[in-house]
Amino acid sequence: MSTDTNELTPAFVERQRDRLEVLRDRLLNDTVRAAAEERDMSQRQGNEVHDAGDEGAIEALRTAAELRSARGTSRLREIERALEKITDGSYGLSDESGDPIGRGRLEAVPEALFTVEEEALRER
Repeated sequence: MSTDTNELTPAFVERQRDRLEVLRDRLLNDTVRAAAEERDMSQRQGNEVHDAGDEGAIEALRTAAELRSARGTSRLREIERALEKITDGSYGLSDESGDPIGRGRLEAVPEALFTVEEEALRER
């Protein structure tokens, strides 16, 4: 019996579920921690006098934090969607075309919802 290396076996999908759940939990914990750090930073700096350089640095930190938060939120949605797909039996199929997503891509990015080609077009 030969096994196609691109085949998504039940054991592979179960391992992916475990990976996705760990990633989801890590992202949720990071989000909570980042929000607490942001509140702490705002409270400590709220009563201090700042010069223009300080204000610029603070704004840069806030912008970076917002960007990380947005990326985390987006990735969290993708992870939740991938977990839904495992539950409904469509994991490994593109949300856009229904074409198979390569096993190698799923190993690298377990929350992948699109083929490599579709993802490249979406990023343009």
